[in-house]
Amino acid sequence: MSLVILPDIHLNEPSEVYCILSWIQGNLTAKPGTEFPTLDQVYSAGSRDMLGENPRRGLWETLTPRTHMFGKLFNSLKSVRNHVEMVVAMHECGFTPQVLETLPEAILTPLQDVIFMCQPSPPPSWPKDLLKLVNRTDIGDVLQLGKAWKGQASETQVR
Repeated sequence: MSLVILPDIHLNEPSEVYCILSWIQGNLTAKPGTEFPTLDQVYSAGSRDMLGENPRRGLWETLTPRTHMFGKLFNSLKSVRNHVEMVVAMHECGFTPQVLETLPEAILTPLQDVIFMCQPSPPPSWPKDLLKLVNRTDIGDVLQLGKAWKGQASETQVR
C-alpha cells in the first residue's frame, strides 16, 4: 500500500452555498440552475490544474457516483423530447432500481413519474435491464418466449 501525499492546496470560500438537493430538484423541474461543482472541479481549481488532467479524475467519480450520474442525466436531458427518451437516458446514465431505492423521496418522485408513464406499454425493443428499470420484466420474458417460438417455427419451415 502506498501513501499518497497531496500538495498543500488553499481553497477559497465558494461565492455561493451549493445544495445538491436543490440542484437536482431544480434540474428535474425544468428550471436548470448553475452547474453543481464536482470534486474534480473543486480540486482542479484549488490545485490550479485548470486543464483537468489530474490523475485522480476517476477517483472523484467513485467518491460521488450519484452526483456524476445526475450530471450526465441533466446533460442528456437537453435533447430528450418525451418520457420514453428520458427513461432511456436514465438507464444510459446508470440508474437502476437499486439506485432509485437509495434516493430521497423529493428526488425519486419526479423520476418515478416518468417511469410510471412508460410502464403500461414500454417499447418492445428495450433490453431486459431497461424493462427492469420500469418494473416490466414480465414483458421481457414474453418477448424472449416469442423469439424462441419464431426461431423454432423458422427451423421447421427450412426442413
